[in-house]
This record gives sequence, structure tokens and C-alpha cells, in this order.
Amino acid sequence: MKIAVFGSCVSRDICEFIPASDVAAYVARQSSIVSLGPVGANTFPSGHLESAFQTKMFVGDQKADAIERLISSSPDVILIDLVDERRGVWKFPNGTYLTNSVEAYRAGANKWAPQAGARLLEFGSDEHFSLWSSAFCCQVEQLGDAGLLRRAIFLNVEWASALAGQTRPSRGARHAIGRRTRRLRRRFRLSRRKFRRGQSLISSLRVGQEMTETQAESFARRARQANLMRKRYASHVESLIENRVIRIDEVLRIDSNNRWGAEPFHYRESDYASMASEIANIARRFSSD
Repeated sequence: MKIAVFGSCVSRDICEFIPASDVAAYVARQSSIVSLGPVGANTFPSGHLESAFQTKMFVGDQKADAIERLISSSPDVILIDLVDERRGVWKFPNGTYLTNSVEAYRAGANKWAPQAGARLLEFGSDEHFSLWSSAFCCQVEQLGDAGLLRRAIFLNVEWASALAGQTRPSRGARHAIGRRTRRLRRRFRLSRRKFRRGQSLISSLRVGQEMTETQAESFARRARQANLMRKRYASHVESLIENRVIRIDEVLRIDSNNRWGAEPFHYRESDYASMASEIANIARRFSSD
């Protein structure tokens, strides 16, 4: 089965659990929005990037080559996910766009984009959603014209809010107060240790005040925010791709041993296997069309 991916490592990693699959194209780190006005190939240097893959994604984003690459790969299945939309896009004064990807950041976009007069359109904002929904509609039409839309599968997969082996954090005012109280206690203990080790009282208190949330609290907060912001994006994709959608939310967990690191969108092998099984079931329908 030839698979084309328009999304992130979520879709790419699932392919490893699909028997006899071949990733014919992998378009990552590219927002649909850049198709409305690409900055142009090699407009920005990629010399600070560490791999050929990172360079290819960054250059591809500048060209907005997603649909071209998907179509030219002649896939049996196209997997689509929204994870790489999460960082927003840079909008330049001339009406062009660049995805605010990790690669763009490593290439220095956080410095040279504002210097060029660009502003960051945050994922979830009304302006970002308006541009994205328009751009994605156009891309869907292009896939449809190429006869490939019927082979597209949307992975409507929520971010996981807890590590494997942990329960999802409790919600509600009482639990929020409890978390805040525990955080204050941790700050107090840290400040007291610093003071006993010879730091000044002011310095010790400052260290305690700067203490951040725990990893578990960070994962839960980020997942909650991302899942809330992505809802209307996911609904828009589902309205265009209809019955070729995989929805998974409650059972997902973060794999702390994931090769890409612990993140709310890096799941357990069992989660990937479950998604792979659903993809295979939908793909079997394609062969009978």
C-alpha cells in the first residue's frame, strides 16, 4: 500500500504498524495557509538546519509544494492530520506566508521574520482559522480534481493529556485548588532549601516564584488547550472528507519512551497499532471502489 502523508510524525509513525505499507510522500511542517501565498523557493536560508529532511521540509514550505508532492506520489491512501498547524504561520507584508515550524525557528525565523515586517498568526485565532479553512478547501478541490480525495483519511486524533500508566488529571474547581496548593508547597520547599544553602532570602524567594508547573501539569494544560482550539479545524476537515475519519481521544496516552521524546502527540505503540487497524479497514473499501 502506497501511503502519502500530509501532516506530522503522528501519521508517519502509524505507517510502521500497517503491513506492506510504503510511504511514497511525507509532507510535514507545512501549513495549508502557505498555499495562499508561498514566499518562494530558497527565499530564506536553511544553513542552520541539521538534516536533509529538515532542509527538504523547510524548502518545501517556502514553495508550498504539498499538493504537488501528494499527487505525484500516486498514493493508494493519503493520511491527513493537523498537528503541524499548531505553531501558526508568519504573514509577510507582501501577502506571503511561512509556516512557523521548528525548522523555521532553527533557521532564525523568530528574528528575521519580524525584521521583514512579518507578524505571527497564532493557531486557533479567527484570522488563522479563516485563512486555513479557505486554503484547505482549495487543496481538497485539487485532490478531488486529481481523483485522490476519495483516498484521503483524516486522523482526528486528540492530544493525550497524561503519560502511559497515569490517569487523566481530574477537572473542576476543587481539583484546581488542590493543584495550586501543591505547587505553592513545592515552591516553599525549594525556596527554603536555597535559603539554607546560603542564598539570600530575596534570591531564594525569587527561585521559588519562578518554579514552573510539573511535567504532568504541563502535558495536561497543553493538551486541553490544543484540543479545544483544534475542534473547529477538525469539524471543517470532517465536513469535506466525510466518512473517512478516524476519531480517537479518551484512550490515548503519551509514551515517555517515544523515540521523538515525550509530547502530547507522541503516543504508545498500542495507540498507533489501533489507528493502523482502522486505516487498513478504511483502505480496504478503496480497493473495492
